[in-house]
Amino acid sequence: MELGWFMVSALALIVAPGPDLMMVIAQGMTHGRRAGAWTALGLATGCLLHTTLVTLGAAALLQTSDMLFNALKFAGAAYLLWLAWQAFQHRVDFMMPEQVPGGEAWQLYRRGILMNALNPKVSMFFLAFLPQFVSANSPTMTLDLAKLGLIFALMTAVIFTLGGIAAAWIGTNLRRNATIRKALGWLTATVFAAIGLRLLVLQR
Repeated sequence: MELGWFMVSALALIVAPGPDLMMVIAQGMTHGRRAGAWTALGLATGCLLHTTLVTLGAAALLQTSDMLFNALKFAGAAYLLWLAWQAFQHRVDFMMPEQVPGGEAWQLYRRGILMNALNPKVSMFFLAFLPQFVSANSPTMTLDLAKLGLIFALMTAVIFTLGGIAAAWIGTNLRRNATIRKALGWLTATVFAAIGLRLLVLQR
């Protein structure tokens, strides 16, 4: 198992601007560091689900079944567009960080998991990425894949959480202005919609 090269490659992929990182930043700026952190942890937990699919071989089915791929894709897009509509409706009701209740934190965590889990491209990415760092002749290949997936998820959790906290620090000052606070609401709705539409037109 080539752990060193894996961690370097994983770090480059995680910090590269993408839909998941944009979502963490948007949540951090609009709702504060707790929201950014819980969203980050949810997305990282979703990585564990995809790791499980890879180790079980289920992800390979997504490469051969158009029906399964499209079903997961449309479900994910519909969920994200629904979140965009919810965010649009409540764009002026964003709370300050200290007002985010525990129940909301759980909702953000669950939302992060679903966003990641309903993206079939992530499973296909893990299926293509993880085996590159494991010997095909290894008697513990399944365990090695699981370890790499866990490491990737932990790295994602740490880096995304730091990104959410940094975004919250910026957003705290911006939210003091009512006009900017409304604009941040539009930002969150736009990010959800953009990710949903991107998933909707996703091809293999």
